[in-house]
Amino acid sequence: MRILVAQEDAEMSILPIALRHIAERATLILGLISGALPHATCAQQQPRPTVLLTFDVEEPGDAALLEALNIDVPATYFFTGDYGGQFPDLVRGLAKAGNSIGSHSHFHDDLTTLTPRHLALDLILSRMTLEAITCQPVTWFRAPYLAYNDRVMRGVANAGYLADSSDKLPWPVNAILPELAITVHDGRLVSDIDALEPMDGSAPPGLPFLIAAFDYQRQRGLPFVVLMHPRVIGPRPDVLHGLIDHARAAGAQFLTADAFMQQAQTGGPRNSLRLPRQPQAAEVAAVRRAVIQNGITDLILPSAPTSALGSDAAAQSDSELSTAPPRLPAHLAALRDHGVRLHLELDMREEKPAALLDQVTVRSIAARAANLARDPSVDGLVLVGLGQSSVRDGLTEDTLDQFGADTGLVGLTINTVMHTAYLKWVYWRADRLTTLVNGAAGAARGATDRRISIAVAVSADLLLDFAEIEIAALDLPELAHLLDAVILEVPRDAALQPQLLRRLRLAATVQTGDTDVFVQRAEPVAIGPEFPAASLFHAGDRAAGSDETAREIRQPCNSFEGHWSFD
Repeated sequence: MRILVAQEDAEMSILPIALRHIAERATLILGLISGALPHATCAQQQPRPTVLLTFDVEEPGDAALLEALNIDVPATYFFTGDYGGQFPDLVRGLAKAGNSIGSHSHFHDDLTTLTPRHLALDLILSRMTLEAITCQPVTWFRAPYLAYNDRVMRGVANAGYLADSSDKLPWPVNAILPELAITVHDGRLVSDIDALEPMDGSAPPGLPFLIAAFDYQRQRGLPFVVLMHPRVIGPRPDVLHGLIDHARAAGAQFLTADAFMQQAQTGGPRNSLRLPRQPQAAEVAAVRRAVIQNGITDLILPSAPTSALGSDAAAQSDSELSTAPPRLPAHLAALRDHGVRLHLELDMREEKPAALLDQVTVRSIAARAANLARDPSVDGLVLVGLGQSSVRDGLTEDTLDQFGADTGLVGLTINTVMHTAYLKWVYWRADRLTTLVNGAAGAARGATDRRISIAVAVSADLLLDFAEIEIAALDLPELAHLLDAVILEVPRDAALQPQLLRRLRLAATVQTGDTDVFVQRAEPVAIGPEFPAASLFHAGDRAAGSDETAREIRQPCNSFEGHWSFD
């Protein structure tokens, strides 16, 4: 990036006091699994599909069935410690072949029923057993029966495991460890049991179900995480190899959990800046200085408020909005000539919650997005204020009527919907907000021949906390394929430690796939000599420390170097 700056020292000496407001509230947008905000649209990208085959190994006969399956792609195997101890050569051979070995507990008990002492012993014994066999760190865990709660997951973390794969999409609930969630498709867990031996007594959907699930994830740029059991898939090798052949034909890469985690931790440069207001002409030189000092390539600025459109925007037609003049004044548009890409915020916080679920508002926001995109100085749009603050947000008589019409539910009232159709209401709200984003993105991209990037700014908690997803009504796996980027907003009082970043990276990779993800770091940025400079994270940062048990157990082995870790 080359930015020309002239006479900056003289200009900086007469900065207005109001610039302090920008410096105190400006925030760095750090690339979480990407570089600068993308300039191309995601719809034009053809990402390589990612497949993670995972196997739970614990029953008599599993060893022979695994060998007979002759799996020739990388995979992840979750062994119980007890079973691994009975078949050490199998575990050791899989590890040496480059597969990931995880723990499936020691005795395959329902961990939620164990006493704290029994739980701790089971988890530590399993990890010690498997690490002694493989001479490699066992960092992954999967709970028997996928049954866990916060107490169990805290025990898993205390036992030295670094990541989990006991949860499922679309909205995982594990809030303790980084989570590799198993894919769900059409209401079913993507597993051999659901494909070949469904517990609900329905007809087995078989290989077509697995292929349809893979294709759905591939079309959205999301990883495909499938759960297998040797006792189930072993007698049907045609299903497993049919899935592998289909994925290969689609150009998929097969990754182990360790390789996927390593890939998720790869970050790009941190080089975008979000300003709380549009700088005045006299402040542009100081902004350019901040851009140079922090290696900024992208600026995110608020767009003009709705009132600047004339009257109430919701009442204006598309044609009226399309004739509005460009928003950016000349001194801001000039920044683009110096190599900075400009992104405008499309703020929806002024809309009432119910309005965001209304088709009139959806069309109005789409028209506003198209209007902003027509400004030749604008390279992208960032949608902010999209999430809702309560599960009851938007619940009015009008939206209830539309909800009933869309779902076929009748006789609902505002007081009863929370009790009789809660989950349907949660998912319906999320679908409506996805429709809003889709409309805004399509309108902006269709309004110009230039490439316009589309991003949303949301709370980082949406990746880590199911309760936050329920409230906000934002389904990131469904939103992501519509977007070029997702910006995660971290509260100002939150400690943005490297370990949290790693949790966010894994969650982002699982839930948003190939869509670029950024984290907004709420700290001052140097825009004048009186303001402190911001420090930047680097991709190699590591969280300090690890538990004593892990160091003690791993001491005899010398081959742990190079394995991903948080320490």
